Amino acid sequence: MINLNEKKTEALNHIIYYEWYLDIRAGGPTGYLANLLDGLNQIDNNENPMIFFDIQEKTPVMPDPEIRGIRKYIHNFFYSEEHLKSFFINNISRHKKKVYEDYLAFLQNYNEMYCNKKLFQNINSENTRTIHVHTVGDAVKVKNTLNHLHINHIKLMLTCHTPEASSREYYKSALEDGYDERHARQIGKLWETVEKKAFNNADILIFPSKEAMEPLQETMDGFNDISRKKDIRFIETGAKKLCSSLTKEEAKKKYGVSGKFVIGYVGRHNEIKGYDILKEAAQKVLFQNENTCFLIGGKQGNTYSPLQHERWIEAGWTNPADLFMAIDVFVLPNRMTYFDLVLLEVMSAGIPVIASATGGNKSVQNMTDALILYQNTAVDLAEKIMEFSQLSDTNRKTISQKVLSSYEQFYTTKIFAEKYKNLINNIYNDYKFF
Repeated sequence: MINLNEKKTEALNHIIYYEWYLDIRAGGPTGYLANLLDGLNQIDNNENPMIFFDIQEKTPVMPDPEIRGIRKYIHNFFYSEEHLKSFFINNISRHKKKVYEDYLAFLQNYNEMYCNKKLFQNINSENTRTIHVHTVGDAVKVKNTLNHLHINHIKLMLTCHTPEASSREYYKSALEDGYDERHARQIGKLWETVEKKAFNNADILIFPSKEAMEPLQETMDGFNDISRKKDIRFIETGAKKLCSSLTKEEAKKKYGVSGKFVIGYVGRHNEIKGYDILKEAAQKVLFQNENTCFLIGGKQGNTYSPLQHERWIEAGWTNPADLFMAIDVFVLPNRMTYFDLVLLEVMSAGIPVIASATGGNKSVQNMTDALILYQNTAVDLAEKIMEFSQLSDTNRKTISQKVLSSYEQFYTTKIFAEKYKNLINNIYNDYKFF
């Protein structure tokens, strides 16, 4: 794969710019770009324009140094209960107050946000015609940097990966981190200004599908007016195939679900992902069928407690390939969704999927007819789970084969990369960059 440092002046350049690290098993831009890079490494990239993908300085932030002495005792006391933690963060901790004040100062000075110098200096701006960013923060940084350098011939492309407006995500994240409503709301309001600037500055908006635009249409104030003035393009996402070394029997034994019909879920335990809808549906299913159980992956978080039932199993952070091998049907209960990578990963394992009829879930169903969609209520979800659990093994196997073949036909990383390369070529042709 070509790195930004390997400059070739004979071709025009398309730059993928992302300041954070890559993780092929993560969600959002971190996972999206890791999967795209995996696909680009499988195809020829010696054409004009050349796709440059910088992979430098992208490592996870190291955890804070270990707390010692009396500070450790105080920290552990206040973090022992959620209400004490919140009180500590908002009223006592000087460190948290400093972090909050620095955060606000960063957001308030959005016109002074600039790119990482070590990354941006590798870009051959003379040959570059497009830069593709994947967060609203990066969009503002890139535009500010281009303006500062008096570069006006580069088109800015923006893909926003959130299942709702970025400002809402940051607001909810602040609450999850223990900030009170007032502090969290202030963070959210400042991010609203940043995200509007990002979308206004972007020349081209990239989405996986029309349905993937729904979260922003419903949650970002002014998005519809902004988007009407923009060049909008679509390209379906892809994901690397998940493989487990375990057999189904071994996987079920690993998670303590042998002999059960297993309904699986992996993801954040919050409202937008529909964790509470899943819990409500599970109560109905577990009551009606004693042979069922729910196997749940992902961090519990502070918003919702797990369902108190012996057949509701929280596996926490675990190897998703092994967990998928243990389940008989996967549930994707998002209230709203963009274009969930976990859906494609589940499909790569040939696991049948029951998904909410929203966003990218509808896009995949329209293309493949391989999913089971429910109408976004816990009652309908429970009914769909029960109906599937009563199918014969032959019918379940047929559905599983259709899911796998759909993934192989539409959603591998190689197919993803080929579509991305075609997208960039089309843009360069349309804008007459050649």
